[in-house]
Amino acid sequence: MLALIALIVVLGRNALATLAVRASVRSIAGMPVEFRSLDMGLVNQRLRIRGLRVFNPPEFHREVLAEIPEVDVTYDFQALLQGRFHVRRAVLRIDRIGVVRNEQGRTNLQYLQERVTPPQGGSSLPRAAEWFLIDRMVLSIGTVTLHDYAGGGSAPTVTTYEIGIQEEPFDRVTDRKTIIGLLILKVMSKSALGQVPDMGIDLGEIERSVYQTMQSGVGLLKGTLVGSQEASASSAEDVAR
Repeated sequence: MLALIALIVVLGRNALATLAVRASVRSIAGMPVEFRSLDMGLVNQRLRIRGLRVFNPPEFHREVLAEIPEVDVTYDFQALLQGRFHVRRAVLRIDRIGVVRNEQGRTNLQYLQERVTPPQGGSSLPRAAEWFLIDRMVLSIGTVTLHDYAGGGSAPTVTTYEIGIQEEPFDRVTDRKTIIGLLILKVMSKSALGQVPDMGIDLGEIERSVYQTMQSGVGLLKGTLVGSQEASASSAEDVAR
């Protein structure tokens, strides 16, 4: 059976990887994706995606949420055969993140926050930390653009803010939704977008959710989120810095 699974993976690896990428993004953010190319290598255990675009749901005018020219992943093939998601290194280079505030004043960041933070009284601990693990994620973000439809005009007001995050490392990511939480924190804390009123984001709640999730894994939040045995109560605040 293991040999059969391996044969299927070898022959249809790119098709399987394409389905997995689409399903994964939808399960995390509930949003459609498209990409220019995808290649999954078995010998070097490397997955490379080019021209990835993530789109907002209809209530946010189908604007592009993220333009990601390159995703480069080194994965654990043996773990994959065992049904475990283990990535040794993931490099995520985002050119632009598109924030949308619709006519009702609701933002797509609020939509994302609702998907990554637990309901009142719930737990943000990962349900399957033992089978989802990214040893190191390296994140770069260029700009964030706000498309504001709340002004009442037929076209949105568009403002672009610089973020300029270059290859910032995050170690021991043990939950998919933590990635979205980290992106929201970085967008709001590393650009002037964080000073825009009425964005509807509870950064404290996201920080607590990300901190609790990361702390439940082997790595603990500390500064750049590199694993540490000395996490303090101020670690959640360090994420936004």
